[in-house]
Amino acid sequence: MYLSTPSSSDQPRTEAQDGASGGDLYQGFCPVFRDLLNGETHFSLNQDGSLAEQHLFDNLPLEWVEEWDEDGLPRSLKPTIIAGFWRYGQFYTFAELAHLQGRDA
Repeated sequence: MYLSTPSSSDQPRTEAQDGASGGDLYQGFCPVFRDLLNGETHFSLNQDGSLAEQHLFDNLPLEWVEEWDEDGLPRSLKPTIIAGFWRYGQFYTFAELAHLQGRDA
């Protein structure tokens, strides 16, 4: 699922799911990937297109993939692609999320 702009306020609604990178989906954080060159952001999706509970390379743009495995599945992404989280129209890196969680502790 593509987010048209980095400031998009669209947030997919999901059923409560366990195991989403430390349970972050419960707090409204969804795993996403972002291209640092242009800010293009995509939700992490399962092979069936549903929202993933963790960062998966399935269903990312083909041009973001740097290497494929012998089964034709993405193995690595280009260096400009980073993993993060999306919440209320804002992208968060892992470091930003850790800082927020540390502040609330």
